[in-house]
Amino acid sequence: MRGQDDFYHICTNGMNRKLMFRCEEDFISGMNSIPVCSASAGIRIYAFCLMDNHVHFIAKGPEQACISFIRLYKRLRSSWAGSRYGEKTPFGDADISISCIDTAEYLLTAIAYVLRNPVAAGLPVMPWAYRWSSASLYFRGGQLSLPGSRRISEMSISEQRSVLKSRAGFPDTYIIEADGVIFPGCYTEYEAVEKMFASPKRMLYYLSKNDDISVALESGIVAKARYRDSEIANSLDWLCMEKFHCRKFSALPIERQYLMAKELRRRYGCPTSQISRVTGLDPDLLREMLG
Repeated sequence: MRGQDDFYHICTNGMNRKLMFRCEEDFISGMNSIPVCSASAGIRIYAFCLMDNHVHFIAKGPEQACISFIRLYKRLRSSWAGSRYGEKTPFGDADISISCIDTAEYLLTAIAYVLRNPVAAGLPVMPWAYRWSSASLYFRGGQLSLPGSRRISEMSISEQRSVLKSRAGFPDTYIIEADGVIFPGCYTEYEAVEKMFASPKRMLYYLSKNDDISVALESGIVAKARYRDSEIANSLDWLCMEKFHCRKFSALPIERQYLMAKELRRRYGCPTSQISRVTGLDPDLLREMLG
């Protein structure tokens, strides 16, 4: 039976058509939205990972508070995309999964799964080298000083709003990195996670376990494609040039855009949902065409 204050794996699946994070500024904004949303919902964050088309959080709090957290997070990401890219509610169709974590063993497995996401997606980095997650926080031996960082208390209100691009209020003790990222150690319960794993060796053991399928099924999130959306998107234009001598996918006639969809399936084995996200083509027509 679920208590008032449980651990939850909170995540979204890959959106039908839109990328949640397209560039570094998108990721920075996404990072800084985490403490805003967790403070508003009254939950605590233990681990997280932001990928280009979905997000994962391990959090503790009442179930309804966790739901409020991810709904607010989606709204802030939609607002950001609306002002930056002129899109209206682009992430409204991002399905939310909130799974209660009911055993200590599954909690360690779920944390490792979240932190291993970049590796599972094919990125050529170790988990702790991926900037947009909490992986680099754990077992640092207390070395949390960051070159060029400052505390909120050292910044004026106008400077805070300029750097953080937010009117939200933050604790004076929060540390802001040189590029405007709120240091995730300020709002992530990394010391509690260290106690859960007890040692770096044990954490590495869980990170090396291949439980991705079981966690994905438990959370209701389908296993991700081999290639990230951003990699497929970046290949579109040069594929257009190669096949049709056209510099931009968007400049192709619609019938050739669907031919490009077939080429993406042939070359990369992309699922229909990913092709639709990257190209903006109608998912129902793609399913009919690609099977």
